[in-house]
Amino acid sequence: MIVDLRAANFKIEIVDARCPAVSPGATAIIRASLWCLVSGIEVMAANVLRLGAYFKFWKEARVSRYNYPLLVNYFQEARMMIVAVYRGHLHRLLSTRRPDLVVANDLLAGAFARAMLRNLAKTRLYYDAHEFSPFRNRDNNSVARVAANLVVECWVARGSFRMACVSQAIRDASAALYALTRVDYVPNAYYAESHEPEGGIDPALPLHIVYFGAPAAGRGLQLLGKIAEQDKSLKVTLFVPEFLDFHESLEGLKALPNVRVRPGMDYESEMLNMLKQQSTVLSWCVIEDLCLSYRMAEPSKFHQSLMFGLPVIVAENQHLATFVKIDGNGMVIPQADLESAVASLACIRRELDQKHQTIGRAAIRVWENSSCFPGWEWPDIQ
Repeated sequence: MIVDLRAANFKIEIVDARCPAVSPGATAIIRASLWCLVSGIEVMAANVLRLGAYFKFWKEARVSRYNYPLLVNYFQEARMMIVAVYRGHLHRLLSTRRPDLVVANDLLAGAFARAMLRNLAKTRLYYDAHEFSPFRNRDNNSVARVAANLVVECWVARGSFRMACVSQAIRDASAALYALTRVDYVPNAYYAESHEPEGGIDPALPLHIVYFGAPAAGRGLQLLGKIAEQDKSLKVTLFVPEFLDFHESLEGLKALPNVRVRPGMDYESEMLNMLKQQSTVLSWCVIEDLCLSYRMAEPSKFHQSLMFGLPVIVAENQHLATFVKIDGNGMVIPQADLESAVASLACIRRELDQKHQTIGRAAIRVWENSSCFPGWEWPDIQ
């Protein structure tokens, strides 16, 4: 993306929405504070007509099933979101020129950019919705957070000129939730060297499961370790950030002879080469259904896998399971089969045998979405 932007003569600047980029004076602070209050009223007013869609989402996602106090542990994240809007407006007050284009890579950055651009956002804000919100935080597991993030994302998405999604199902769900009549969707896949699968996935080839992300404690990764221990012919590659240590409960997984740990964040080339080898590669995106945060998670590993055209494995009770079933870009393991490594492995093999042609076409469809999109069509700013 940055290469394309520079080729189009854009000057690139990276701004962290979590950190103050300016030193404001008293007048700017007062103006920004008042604008945050006004914009808060604007956000709520813009969302009144979406209450029916929110209620439908709330019911279908079973948000109220989890018995957590309404506001527990929410204020830290709420403060971050409010401060991001506040800093975005400060940036707008103190900046000498407006950016021609702002690419916001998550909801927090989107709130910052929406405030920074204000009315210009509808022509200059590109919202990359690769994650609905910073989920997967068990210490911040609040129903109020889901509600607030729905409201903020509606404000950001409806105020953008473009919104990126990696999945047709995610796109349709967002459209139904936010009524994005002014946003043009594009697939988030942009790997020019991505491997195009030839026909369906061959279930007879050796099975290779990859995992992207932190080696943190959780039944998801522990189950993967038991599966690898159960089937020694199965290869597992863990792409993990090199600055993160393995949790002690995963030491057994790391020590298995058929498991390889690949540290570092620069894994694209290796992943693409892996897809061209003679094996069936699937991405492990199974998250345990311990709490609202985990069940509603849209982790980066899911979106990264779809960008590669890589079929995903998810659990039945995950929020992502609905998208996988609609798109056909992977397989869903029933809750009963998650209770043991033997049952989980049998389910994966069964799904490959029964649906390998469908899964293959889904991977090709992701590739075609990427190749049919002629680069990033940025707005023509004069």
